[in-house]
This record gives sequence, structure tokens and C-alpha cells, in this order.
Amino acid sequence: MATDDVNQRIEDSALGGRQTKPDERRQYMGSLRERVFLAITVEQLADPAILTTFTQHCADYQGYTALLNGKVSNSIMGDYMKALNNKNVPFTLVNDLDTPADAAAMGVLIVAKDAINRPVINIKDLFPDTTNKPIEKKHKGFFESLF
Repeated sequence: MATDDVNQRIEDSALGGRQTKPDERRQYMGSLRERVFLAITVEQLADPAILTTFTQHCADYQGYTALLNGKVSNSIMGDYMKALNNKNVPFTLVNDLDTPADAAAMGVLIVAKDAINRPVINIKDLFPDTTNKPIEKKHKGFFESLF
């Protein structure tokens, strides 16, 4: 029995210990889904409407930490870092070997230290009016301008 414990301890020390939900941790840059407040995919990062919405709501992220995908280009990620710096929201660049960089991977995550179990986390689902539709100017007709 003691031999099993010693072997397990040696194996845990060599491999870094056991981890809960390793696939979920890879997907959410080391965090868990239950801790995520807001998520932006790599594909969504280049959309100017997403950046505008993110910047407008940066004050909502006080008390949270941002995880930024370090494999994304600095030209894209720089605006997000600037917005977080302006509102004093701490962030971490995650550049592990396990961090995915494809279009469906997470690009920016706003996470809590403890579980918050928020049902909707994607920025397009949280703010559909500002992220899904381009802003169009409505031209008034002649009679509308009179009344």
C-alpha cells in the first residue's frame, strides 16, 4: 500500500499533478467554464463592433481578470490590452503549448477567481444589439420630416 502511494507521488511530481477537466482548461486558457464572465473568440477579435462593445463595457470587468490568447497577433490584441489598461483591469497573456489559436478558440476571457456559473458568456450573445447589426442611418422621408 505504501509503495502505491510513493509511486503515485513520484508520478504526480513528474507530471505536474492531476488536473480537473483538462480539456475544458485547454479551451478556456487554464480557467474553467464556470468562472468565465465574458468570452470573445479569436475570429471575433478583428471585428471593430466587438472591440467597441468590449471597450464600452470595460468598467463592468472590475474585480475580474482578463486572459488574453498570446498566440494572436499583437496588432489585433493591442487594442484590447489598451482598453483593459485604461480601466485598470489586470490581464495575463496565455501562451502555453496547449493554447489553441484557431478561429473558434478563445481570444479574450474575463474570468473570476471563483465559480459564477453565468449561462451566457459570448459577447455576441450578451450584447446582440451592438455586435450583430451594423449601424445604419435611417433617412427620413419628406412627410416624416414635416411631422
